[in-house]
Amino acid sequence: MKKIWTLLLLMTGILMIFYGCSPAQIPVPTPVPTPKKTIVAEHADKVSLPAIFSDHAVLQRSTATAVFGTATPGKKVTVTYGNISAETVAGKDGKFIVRLDLSKAGNDSKELIVAGKNKITVKDVIVGEVWFCTGQSNMAMRLRGTLNSSEEIKNSANSRIRTFSTVARTYTAPQESMPGKWLVASPQTAGNFTAVGYYFAKKLNQETGLAVGLINPAWGGSSIESWTCAKHLENSTAKVKESTKIELDNFINYTAKREAAAKALEAWQQSLNWVDDNKSTAPPADAKWSKIPSITAWHKGAGIYWLRRELEILPKDISDGKVQLWVGRPNVPFKVYWDGKEVLSVNRERSLDRWPIRAIVSTVPGKHTVMIRVSAVEENFVFSRENHISGRSTAAGWEIALERAFPAATKAQLAARPKFMGERPFTCRVPSQIYNGLVYPIRNYSIKGTLWYQGESNAGAKGPLYGEQFKALVKCFRDTFQNPDMPFYAVQLPDHQYKSTNPNYTGTWPIIREGQSNALKELPFAGEITTFDLGESSDIHPINKRPVGERLAAFALNRDYGRKDIVCDAPAAVKAVREKNSVRVTFTNCHGGLVAKELPKTYWVKRNQNSSAALVPNSPGSQIQGFTLCGADGKWFWANAKIEGNDVIVSTPKVAVPVKVRYAYQNNPTCNLFNGAGLPAGAFALDVK
Repeated sequence: MKKIWTLLLLMTGILMIFYGCSPAQIPVPTPVPTPKKTIVAEHADKVSLPAIFSDHAVLQRSTATAVFGTATPGKKVTVTYGNISAETVAGKDGKFIVRLDLSKAGNDSKELIVAGKNKITVKDVIVGEVWFCTGQSNMAMRLRGTLNSSEEIKNSANSRIRTFSTVARTYTAPQESMPGKWLVASPQTAGNFTAVGYYFAKKLNQETGLAVGLINPAWGGSSIESWTCAKHLENSTAKVKESTKIELDNFINYTAKREAAAKALEAWQQSLNWVDDNKSTAPPADAKWSKIPSITAWHKGAGIYWLRRELEILPKDISDGKVQLWVGRPNVPFKVYWDGKEVLSVNRERSLDRWPIRAIVSTVPGKHTVMIRVSAVEENFVFSRENHISGRSTAAGWEIALERAFPAATKAQLAARPKFMGERPFTCRVPSQIYNGLVYPIRNYSIKGTLWYQGESNAGAKGPLYGEQFKALVKCFRDTFQNPDMPFYAVQLPDHQYKSTNPNYTGTWPIIREGQSNALKELPFAGEITTFDLGESSDIHPINKRPVGERLAAFALNRDYGRKDIVCDAPAAVKAVREKNSVRVTFTNCHGGLVAKELPKTYWVKRNQNSSAALVPNSPGSQIQGFTLCGADGKWFWANAKIEGNDVIVSTPKVAVPVKVRYAYQNNPTCNLFNGAGLPAGAFALDVK
């Protein structure tokens, strides 16, 4: 493990080919390439401050607020804020750090003056509460792209709400500084604030009158391990350490591994005679066509296939005489033909790109025939992601025909298929890369706490590790910011993806939710909000961000600012006890009693397009939706559930002796259990005692 980290340090600036990690609709700052050397303090004659000490900064109100930078080694540095002053001597490395007692500093704006051989004056600096807002795209999502943002931005002027805006950076070694600037909330700037952070700050400011500063380096598509330092990943469980080792190895040795994997896969295909001679340019004249429900559905069988459909191209679809046909994200090589002419050829390597692929075609308005020749060198193939032209879905209306089937393969042959490596790992998903560039550089900056909204990128194969990775992250942040009691508040992932009527289907997000919730039970000064009433099935970036920020603010107000009158905790199941053929689930944090909220008649599919669908309960007639039970055979069934005080009684005639109970344990659950404060219960799975 240590050898890998050492090799990473030696390869700084060589291996860092930067890949954007955020979906197009979530803007992120411009990436900064890795320099060839780690940035270190320069032994300059002049006093120098990092960018986070710049005009409009917010300093944390505390008895030991840090101000740091570089100066001439051995020379005195004096730091003054209003009538508060302290001094120190720069070390041999040129670094200095001064701690000011700002616990009784006023609320008005002042200058921060740092003097040594020269003098730096930072203007319009206020003392308040500084919160580190991080995670991936739902934390990065800007206010201007959210629900009712126009009116909010128009009325956003508030000199006591500010944010430090930086740029996306990943490094193989910890850095000493990072660029950025402070912005004061106004109609000109607020649209670029993190929406969750903005609503958090607004609520906190309204309830306390305190100034709030947000530090927002959140990065769309990032993984939890990229935010975590090497030390705490290495100190985690054996499985986390092994996963970290594999990810680093894949990153460092990517080129050699991909070439070897490609050769092995080609040899395997040849051994099965799964070889495409690429001679045909049109389907056979006697091809037998059959309709398929969608091009995005999985298709069985290895061989050469043809897909076709007719498209009506409208004048608005065409720009500069060309139309863009998005064909999705396939897992096999293919070619696209437009009115019989080849317009796109995608090889094996590109077919495994993580983003949808498009064909740009010179054409005119009217009806056209599109055909796709698929070289299905997989047991099954798919064109995942949406097919569309100008936003109009083209996923339906296709026919499929087989040109030539490849020889059948045995189970043993299929099991021996070499794994093909996709694109080089995103650096924002490589362990510790973001930490090195966006957390470590401000390790000495005094902050109050952290807000975390992440998990989507870790769902899937790595999901079972999330709980331990989450604990490593929290310990890392507390260690880095030198505060073992630093508040840490997280968002439990909302409802997303399609709604399933199958009680045995869970999807991958419940594992993330459960891992985070279980980790938080072991972490003091931490908590999470629930958001099952805020998601959208077809948009991973739900636009209703106000309640998210305000629920996080409720946690901070209750736990850190003495407002015990503000409820922050959602109902949480603490035990499940069998009573004959039913289960009694006991809850805490009921705050006014458990409530069965009336189910809406529809749920949001994509709210910014005002798209919704009918909501059908999975347990008709049940007071509470979302509960399932299973017996010793492990088969799950939808259950009836009713409230009795602070308990919920769960039962189904299909399970005589329940051994486990779940609630909201799907990617997009239909559920309606709340507490009296209007907060939704989170997902859980419990063994029945």
